[in-house]
Amino acid sequence: ERIDILKMYCIIGGVPLYWSQLDYTKSVEENVYLLLFDESPILEGEYSKIMGSIFKNPGNYTKIIDTLCKKKSGMTRKEITDETGLSGGYLSELLDNLEGCDFIRGFNSRNKVKEKIWQVIDPFILFHHQFLHNEKNYDSHFWQKSINTPTTNTWYGFSFERICMLHVEQILYAFHLDVVPTTWYSWRSKESDPKLQIDLVIERADNTITIAEFKFNALKEYTITKEEYTKIINRAGVFQEETKTKKGIQIIMITTFGVSKN
Repeated sequence: ERIDILKMYCIIGGVPLYWSQLDYTKSVEENVYLLLFDESPILEGEYSKIMGSIFKNPGNYTKIIDTLCKKKSGMTRKEITDETGLSGGYLSELLDNLEGCDFIRGFNSRNKVKEKIWQVIDPFILFHHQFLHNEKNYDSHFWQKSINTPTTNTWYGFSFERICMLHVEQILYAFHLDVVPTTWYSWRSKESDPKLQIDLVIERADNTITIAEFKFNALKEYTITKEEYTKIINRAGVFQEETKTKKGIQIIMITTFGVSKN
């Protein structure tokens, strides 16, 4: 099923080698067990192999990835420097190389390229750091036993956001925004407490700003509750107030099975 393909993509990304190892007679959860949680998993030590094969001296590259994985919302260059001690042209080289490998991505903030928000976007690396890094002591059947629990649902929701951010061009096409000149970026509030972040803001030439909300549901249409509705409207309001934009605000929902009408 398409939802199963998406769930698998949330865990191993789009690497053909990983997909070639799947047993299509088994469920997603059974395949995750064989790939990553078995006593001798098919992808045992894969993260170390990746970093060691691509980079001659992977130490500082893994330091940046480890740091970014601790803050899923992403970090500015200054925040990365504060956490790692890396700076200047050397840090720029490391970030450029990681971005060139599609491990991380620098999202522009509104009108200020120098305030990029850096995030890890590779699904497999994100999954590794969340559940396998430092040999976390999980039951080998942990993922199978966690079906439809907050643990797996939270992961799929987070990873789904990242996958959407890898397909902005397709999102623009789906909403017929590809026919209008647009710029897109991520936005983080500087004044609200706690700090609000909007992962995808699409600024359009037709005097409209589109704010995207990403919602994963493995079984059915997504239902917006009164509480969630209030949060969405609040985020849009804070954005409008802090940016002082005069453009109209449109909110779009990007979900797995659509949105129920209520």
